[in-house]
Amino acid sequence: MSDGLLKKEKIMVLIKSNDASVTYAKPTTAAALVWRNFSFIYVDNQQQNFVSCDACKDILHHKSIDGTSSMMKHFRSYAKNSINNNN
Repeated sequence: MSDGLLKKEKIMVLIKSNDASVTYAKPTTAAALVWRNFSFIYVDNQQQNFVSCDACKDILHHKSIDGTSSMMKHFRSYAKNSINNNN
């Protein structure tokens, strides 16, 4: 892709192969508490339109204009499943 943005499948391949071009970073200005559980994904130092759940490493599509509701929904589901699996 000419803009440097990759599709989810390509990012997943890079992550699974422990490719050194993939890095993660927390947002520096995030106000929403849900960001404590997610990190931006970068490939070759370019931010992608995806975030990674710090707890389960799942990848979610995310653009800054999207807000955080999908991240919150994912994390609630993850937390609920984790509690149920531990009982």
